[in-house]
Amino acid sequence: MSERHLFLNLTRRERGGFRGRFRENIYRNYDAIQESLSQITFPSELPENILTIPAVPRSHLGTLSALPAELIDAIFEQLSVLEHVARFAAAHPMLGQRGFVRVVQIRSEALRGITWCRSRVALVGDEMYCAQDHAEALPDDVLADYEKRDQALQVDVSEDRIDADDLPSMTLYEFAEEQFEEVDYSSLGPRRVLEYKEMDMVNSYFKDDGLSWRKWISERRMNDRDWQRVDSILEHAQPSFPCLKTARLCNLTKRQFVRAEALRTCWVRRGNEVWQLSIGTTALFLTVCTDHWGFAPPYLKGPQGEMERKAIGMVMGRWAGDCIAVVGTDDGELEGMIDISADVVEKVGRFVELDAA
Repeated sequence: MSERHLFLNLTRRERGGFRGRFRENIYRNYDAIQESLSQITFPSELPENILTIPAVPRSHLGTLSALPAELIDAIFEQLSVLEHVARFAAAHPMLGQRGFVRVVQIRSEALRGITWCRSRVALVGDEMYCAQDHAEALPDDVLADYEKRDQALQVDVSEDRIDADDLPSMTLYEFAEEQFEEVDYSSLGPRRVLEYKEMDMVNSYFKDDGLSWRKWISERRMNDRDWQRVDSILEHAQPSFPCLKTARLCNLTKRQFVRAEALRTCWVRRGNEVWQLSIGTTALFLTVCTDHWGFAPPYLKGPQGEMERKAIGMVMGRWAGDCIAVVGTDDGELEGMIDISADVVEKVGRFVELDAA
C-alpha cells in the first residue's frame, strides 16, 4: 500500500513543498509552507536618518531639484538590479525615497511569483484513484484537463488490445507529476528563494562587467559611508511575514481561520523533543485530498481485544482546493470569519494519538 503525497498549487499548476510519505514527516513544522502561504508586507517609507548626507553633492549643472520628477522616476524604472538602484538612491537625499520605492517594487514583483498566498491548494495522495470523486476540490480547468489526459491515456492503452474493463485510469497524483511544474518555493520558503535570486543577479552583474569579488570589496571600502547608506536602504526594504506565534491560517473561500496559539496546545513528546502543531503542518492536514489514509492505523484493538475502526473526523481535507492565506492578527481579512481552531486541534490531536498508538 502506497502513501505518497504531493502539495499542489491548483491555481498556478505548480507542485512542491511536500513530496513523499506524510507519516514519516508529520512531526516537522513546515515553516517554509507557512511562509509561502503568507500575506507579505513592506515598510511604506525610508527613515529620514538614512537619507542624511553630511555634504550634499553639488554640480556646475545646477541643483537636482531642477530635474523633472518624471525623469528621475524613468531612470529608476530602467534599473532592475537592486545594488544599482540602491547606489543611485544613496547618491543624494532627494533620490532616497524614490530609490526605496523602486527596491520595494522589485522585491514585491519577485515575491508574487514565488509565493502561494491566496491560491487554491491541495495535498494530493496517490491513493486518489478518480479525480471526479473529488471534483468539488478541483478548479474546472484542472478537472477538464485531467479528464482529457485520462481519456488520451485510455485510448493509448486500448490500442494494445487490452480488455476495456482493465483500462487504467490516471490518478490525479500522476496527472500532477506530469502536468504541474515542480518548484522549491514551499520547501525552501520565499525568503530564502528571494535571497538566492538576488545573489544570482549580483553574481551575473560581476561576470558581465568582468568585476572580481575582491575588486568590488575594495571599491566598497574606498567609499564606506556611501555603502553604509546602500546597505541601509536594502536592509530596510526587506519583506515582513506574519509572526509564527500569532499568525492566522485563513480559508478565503469558506471564510474560516485557525489561530497559531491554539495549535500549540496540540503537542506530543518524541524522545527528547517536544513537537507542537504548526500552521504549516495544519495546512497539510486541512487540504489533504485522497481516497485512503494510508498513513493512519484504520483499526485498533478495543477493550475486549477485537479490532475496532477508529474514525478520525472530517476536519482532514475539508479545505482541499480552497484559497488559503496566512495573515497577521491585525489583518482586515479576518473580519467576519469563523474561528474553527478548537475543532481542528481536537481532530488533529486525535489523529496524533492514533498515529502514536
